[in-house]
Amino acid sequence: MTLKGKLTPNQGKGPVEVVGEVAENVDLGKIAKAVNQANTPHRAQAAPGLAVVLFAELNEESAKGALTALGKVKGVDGKSCRADTKKGELSVKLAGASKVTIGDLQAALKGAGVEASITKAKK
Repeated sequence: MTLKGKLTPNQGKGPVEVVGEVAENVDLGKIAKAVNQANTPHRAQAAPGLAVVLFAELNEESAKGALTALGKVKGVDGKSCRADTKKGELSVKLAGASKVTIGDLQAALKGAGVEASITKAKK
């Protein structure tokens, strides 16, 4: 498994955001488990975690349905998932306890009537 990404130093201010790309069938649960267990210097203030951002056209109703659907996916921390209707983004927090893929997330969202992508549509 290969994760291509970029890590930007933050000089100890706020969370470190790592942006990367993975194939649709990669087990994100394994990556989440490693990230969640990382011994970071500020672990007591903010535990490390992995969230995947998916993009979709959202309104208040579809965002609520999307979050409900994601909360039912094994390996997803449904309570920590977020939707931003203005940006068209779904932040999916992974628990790291079970295998989960981008395809699993997209299938759950499709069942809720939301077509999600790993890339943001250009307008």
